This record gives sequence, C-alpha cells and structure tokens, in this order.
Amino acid sequence: MPVRLRILAGLTAAVCAIALALQFALILRRVGAQKLPAIDAVVVFVMFFTTQINGLAAAVTGCAAAGLKCFAKRDGLRAAIAVYLMTGVAVFGLVLRHYYHHRGLQFTADVLLHYVTPLLYGAFWLLAVPKGGLRWRDPAIWLIYPAVYMLTALLFGTWSGFFPYPIIDWRTLGMVQVGFTVLALGGVVLAIGLATVALARLIDPAARRAP
Repeated sequence: MPVRLRILAGLTAAVCAIALALQFALILRRVGAQKLPAIDAVVVFVMFFTTQINGLAAAVTGCAAAGLKCFAKRDGLRAAIAVYLMTGVAVFGLVLRHYYHHRGLQFTADVLLHYVTPLLYGAFWLLAVPKGGLRWRDPAIWLIYPAVYMLTALLFGTWSGFFPYPIIDWRTLGMVQVGFTVLALGGVVLAIGLATVALARLIDPAARRAP
C-alpha cells in the first residue's frame, strides 16, 4: 500500500481510537456520577452499534497503517464496515439527533463517531481497498450482523431496562412501531449496501467481472 494511503489509514484509526476513548470516558463519568460499578460503563459502551463499528474500523485501518495483512483478504468485511458507518450517518443525522441535545465533549464525541470517522473510513475504502471480491448478494449477507445486534439489544433492553437507542424502546413506543423501525433500518442497510456494490462496480473493473 502506498505511503499516502497508509497515512490515511493511520489517521482514520487514530481518530476512531480518540472518539471511542472519549465516548467511553464520558460514559464512565456518567456511571460514576450515579454511583454504579465501572463494569456498567463497559456494558453500556459495547451495547452501542456505533461504538462496535468504529472499533472494527479502527482495527481494519490500524492493521492497514501498520502494513499487517490481517484483513487484506476481507473485501466483504471492509465494505460492510463502510456500509454500517454510512447507515449510522443516515440514521443519526435524520432520526437520532432529534432525541439528543448534547453539548461540550459529548457533542464532540457525537460528531467524531457519526460524521468524521465515517468520512475518513469511506475515503480509505474508496482509495485503498480492492473491490473485486464484492458480489450483488453481499448486501443481504451484511444484514446478518445488524439483525443479530438488534435482537441482542432488544433482549438486553427487555432484561435490563436499558435500550441503547430510544427508537427501539418497545416498552415506550410499542412492539408494532419498533417492528416497523427495525424493518426500515434493515431497508436502509440493504439500500446502502446495494449502492456500495454498484459504486464498486463503477470504479473497479475487477468488480464488474464478478457475478
């Protein structure tokens, strides 16, 4: 990988790491203020889809920056991370930001996690990641991870009372509305996934030859 792309990968990994560290520190502070055990901060942190995907993005770009081959043959995974991050941009920008009125450091963390890191990772995927391995069926496969996450989040929320996102709090909104929300989110992931494959075929001749 050319040096300039390794620098881009390193910058992306660094920003992801900073954003994640900041978000964890803020969660830890809130948990401490409520006199809850620190393990609760870890649980809350990992229950957010955004932090999970930013963690994956940091791992992929960090390996690329270091010249490691740990994700070199995972074209589908690297594309899926881009899809999930772009989904986060759409959902946070159009829906979730209306629920939050964050200021200060939490606002900074929101901007980094939901806008800056997706932009940087998107540039990394466009410029540095081979796309010849992508297939039209991949977007359907990419739905598996969000589906498992959503099921886990709903079960955890039902058990603990903590739903990482207000739009899936079925106790407040009702199962019917949450059901429609989950289907809509799946549709967004699928649409962005198909657009990603289409873009890959447009810019990479190897992708156009794939079935």
